[in-house]
Amino acid sequence: MRQLQKSLIGLLCSVLLLTSLFMPSAALAFPKILATQTFPAPFHLSEWLLDDDHGFIYAATAQGDLYFIRTRDLAVVEKLSFGSKGSVNELAVQGETLYAAQGASKQVSLIDLAAHKVTATLSLSDTPATIAVHGDTMWFAPAQPPAPLYEYSLSTKKEKKIAFGSSRSGALYRPLLTYSPEHQTLYIAESGISGANLFAVNPKTYEILHHAHQSSDQEYTAFTDPIIDGEDVFHAGYRFDADQLGVVHGKFGTERTTSMKGVQGKYVLTKEAVYDRDTFQKLRDLPFAGNASLDQENHLYLFSSSFSGPATIYKMPLELSKKKPDPAITKGNSLTLPLSMKKWAYDETTQKLGVIFRDSNRVAIINSATMKMEKEVPAGSSQADIAANNGKLYVSLYGTKLAIIDLTNGAEVKEQILPLFPDSLAVDDNQLFFGPMTKHMPLQSLSLNDHKIRPVPLPKPAYMTVYHDFAVDADKKLLYLAGSSALYTLRTTDFTLVEQNELRDFYNYPIVLDDQYVYLDKNAYDSTHITDQKMTYPSEVIAAKDGYVFTRDAVYDRDSGNLLSPLPGPIADVIVTDDHNILLYNAKTYTITRYSDLSDLIKSESKIKSLQFETKVIDILQGQSYYPALIATYENGSKRNVAASATWETEPDAVKTEKSVMGLALRSPKINPQGSTVTATYQGLTAQAIVKTGPYKVATEISIKSKSKSKKISVGQRNFLTITAKYKDNTKQDITRIATVYPESSIIYDNGDLVAVREGTDQIGIRHQDHYSIVSVTVSPAAKPAQPAVKIEGLILDDTAWTESDGSISNNYSYTIAVDPESAILKSSIAKDDITITLPDGVKAYFIGGRASNDLTVELVGKVDPTDLPVTIPVIIKSSATTMPSRAKDSATFNLTLKPRPTN
Repeated sequence: MRQLQKSLIGLLCSVLLLTSLFMPSAALAFPKILATQTFPAPFHLSEWLLDDDHGFIYAATAQGDLYFIRTRDLAVVEKLSFGSKGSVNELAVQGETLYAAQGASKQVSLIDLAAHKVTATLSLSDTPATIAVHGDTMWFAPAQPPAPLYEYSLSTKKEKKIAFGSSRSGALYRPLLTYSPEHQTLYIAESGISGANLFAVNPKTYEILHHAHQSSDQEYTAFTDPIIDGEDVFHAGYRFDADQLGVVHGKFGTERTTSMKGVQGKYVLTKEAVYDRDTFQKLRDLPFAGNASLDQENHLYLFSSSFSGPATIYKMPLELSKKKPDPAITKGNSLTLPLSMKKWAYDETTQKLGVIFRDSNRVAIINSATMKMEKEVPAGSSQADIAANNGKLYVSLYGTKLAIIDLTNGAEVKEQILPLFPDSLAVDDNQLFFGPMTKHMPLQSLSLNDHKIRPVPLPKPAYMTVYHDFAVDADKKLLYLAGSSALYTLRTTDFTLVEQNELRDFYNYPIVLDDQYVYLDKNAYDSTHITDQKMTYPSEVIAAKDGYVFTRDAVYDRDSGNLLSPLPGPIADVIVTDDHNILLYNAKTYTITRYSDLSDLIKSESKIKSLQFETKVIDILQGQSYYPALIATYENGSKRNVAASATWETEPDAVKTEKSVMGLALRSPKINPQGSTVTATYQGLTAQAIVKTGPYKVATEISIKSKSKSKKISVGQRNFLTITAKYKDNTKQDITRIATVYPESSIIYDNGDLVAVREGTDQIGIRHQDHYSIVSVTVSPAAKPAQPAVKIEGLILDDTAWTESDGSISNNYSYTIAVDPESAILKSSIAKDDITITLPDGVKAYFIGGRASNDLTVELVGKVDPTDLPVTIPVIIKSSATTMPSRAKDSATFNLTLKPRPTN
């Protein structure tokens, strides 16, 4: 069995080797392969086309060969050779003729599809990088800008240059052409560094019928022609309305550049994955990224190659995952969501929550009274924001659409076409305000009565910068707008400017409102006179109501600023309802917890057990600001940096405290190598540290390293960067808590700690003295807690489950039995004879050596009937050690349970 299994594994590896250069780490395994065709090296594909009507794939190579491959069995029935200078770069089919554009030779070959022979060759004046054919006309254009559009008559063999382009200068930028007989329209796409255009053109007059423009903020770059299917145009990952390209239904995938490979019925194929056409939801990844096609019978054709090895075409069925999504779990007053929440909104009329997720195109409807998810409804492409009012949810979609969900009649979904991409939403009783993705543009207002849309003129200074957030107060009839350096109020009735407050050091924070104040970052302003600052809280305000102010780690009294209670956090978001319920969302656990009121929240919070500084001796330079980590440990085992919330006692001449956007800092105005004692008090406990101050030194450079080896961080991860300064005297210093760091929307400062709170990619600015650096940080959703390795009597076992195949459970994974390096209970090596394993029928164990002197790897090989699962195997380990600690045993017994690995 072992030898047979090795042979099968070797065969699989040889197949996968062909695709190793393209295989992503999370790619799915091959489904059942129906047919393959392998080509000897060198074989570099330059273009391929699936002709479903004739049952062929036409594959062109950079070596100048054109293969006719039968889709039924992938047999090569013909090969035409044009030579390397005649390499085909574009293919098109009309009737019984295949048009093969050869850019280097400025020719197009016409090939009879029945005889597989060249019947004519068209000589052109320019390079046919892209072509489209209909009737007697062929259109072509070169790739390099400025690229004119050409019209070629197939009957007269005459060509004509058309004066057409986005600037009407007669030139296009990297054009791509497709003709639609159904719409009698020529579609022309161009893309570049400053934006992109998709034109619908009258093929006789070359009048632009309608078009879509994507600015540089939504820039797309495409390498495949527009695909027209029914009433839709698919291009660069987007789905446009074929009769009005300005209407964008949505986007498939999150990649900035998405290569569209085909559309078949309800399925949309890119080079990476298959998507649902209507919901935009990813249905499955492809086994590897590359050239792909999908026929009318839902067979996938995938092409893989390496730089030096052979190339292979695979035919396989489109197998979609049958796995049901993880359920939402209600436990008492908590609801654990199946996915990471992106944003939420609460409707007071129905007492329901609407939730949009980061990895799903569905909106969840949650009953806040029962804390149960009542329904999930599909609502378009990549939702950006959500708002609620009077029994309705408003969801902004990635495209020019707004989804409106009625919570009173079972979540009926309607769509509203908008003139731009909506990104942010705010709603009152009469109108919905929405902001575009390109925030240099004016806001828009949608009347909820007559559905008319009108622009909201921004205050004049805001035209020259960007705005970050806006919120509406229905009672005061005021719209609050946060610009990059100012806060504005506008009347919602006529959009006149009421007041503006010029701010300093403003960062990208959301606006929070209650009945008296407007909150931005840590500051509270009078809501009717925003120039009147009322209070500053220790960290960013994320919610406020009923006289309470919430940050991510605590709740404060609004007017006095006194701490009322820590939060079981860090908390990503808070909602306080009109009946005083408090809803907290923990982004790390995906959990929403409801408390009946503040007293219920305070009662549930764990008590503090100890308080101590992360570093008891703090070394800084004269004039530097140091952001200390004061760690509070709670009875439930959680820890929190509470430096910004503590009360401090210092010697002002030696050490001072100051607050900034980063939190509380310590600063030494004079040199003090002996050190000065600082004392912090928090909830009745105190901690002390010594601050030693050396002379000021000039830094020559700063360097930034990620503390994560994989350089990936997730929501909830803290202090993931190490910043080091090098000085003129060649000394180095860790300045992570000294440097000034400017976080963005995905990264915040939480009481002095750099914390990832939202999924996204942001650039973080880091300054120290005269040195400034920018580091790009990508935050992924919080990973679900990994299952720890089995640990019995000081021994650990890698917990690898078995996998299901052909109706049985098979396994050839290795389990490592090792000494726990921390407790070091067993001092000697584990020998093969020391292990006794009682195995079920059909399973054998092979000892294949260890990775270190104190471990041994055992490989379990065989098959188990799935109906017998779970199977529990007793394992006994005896030690032959001559010297052992008194607390250790000379043997250990535990059970290994085999179960099928969950399918993705």
